[in-house]
Amino acid sequence: VPARLFDDGIRVTHAASKIAASVAEFVVAEALLAMRGIHRLHHQLRNGGEWLEVRAAVPQKLLGARTVGIVGAGYVGRAVMRLLVPFGCRVLVVDPFLHDSEAAALGVFRAGLNDMLAQADVVSLHAP
Repeated sequence: VPARLFDDGIRVTHAASKIAASVAEFVVAEALLAMRGIHRLHHQLRNGGEWLEVRAAVPQKLLGARTVGIVGAGYVGRAVMRLLVPFGCRVLVVDPFLHDSEAAALGVFRAGLNDMLAQADVVSLHAP
């Protein structure tokens, strides 16, 4: 934020703490839908596909058996982590300000960006 904004009396704020739970629930819902191929199923069925053929062609995966990468451990990133951990998935977090002890308390693992991208089945971006 440019310092002159403060000098001009402009109030700068954010709503991350207020929207974190809602955004986190949406992220987890989308990850679950993606693992089940719901969007692909819907598209193929809407375009005339037969249920048994479409169902057989779209792989079904459990979120709990996957690795999820999260970039950013702010309000929203941490809310996503808290929702993901009970599924049993492995959560890798990329955030230069997250300490090992904080990651351990959240039940997640710190990782570098390249390592996380190489291992993650799902990636969720929550960096400023």
